[in-house]
Amino acid sequence: MGFKTVQTQSHYVDGILVTAEYHRLSTRFTLRIGEEILYSKRLFIIAFRNAPITVNNQCYRVRVIWCLIWRARLTKDDTVVIEELIDKRRSKSLFTLVFSTIMRSLKYVFS
Repeated sequence: MGFKTVQTQSHYVDGILVTAEYHRLSTRFTLRIGEEILYSKRLFIIAFRNAPITVNNQCYRVRVIWCLIWRARLTKDDTVVIEELIDKRRSKSLFTLVFSTIMRSLKYVFS
């Protein structure tokens, strides 16, 4: 399993396939239906993003948090529709956080 620049995952929302993409080098997060881009932003140093989108004439809100632990949710009227838009990104951020915490603890204990 090599380094993948773009992480993607697809979900069905109201019977429509929505694809979430995250470009790891440019920090661009994109939601699209087919070729139509619903939301696309570079995350850079802003750790919290919150934006409205429309799917099938229904209003949704995409919420992205990426400071320590990745979280990208799709909600409708404060009800979570999709818990995590890119599962692999979340598990990788959790692993990195746990690993670095363990390594720093070991460094502290043995120094």
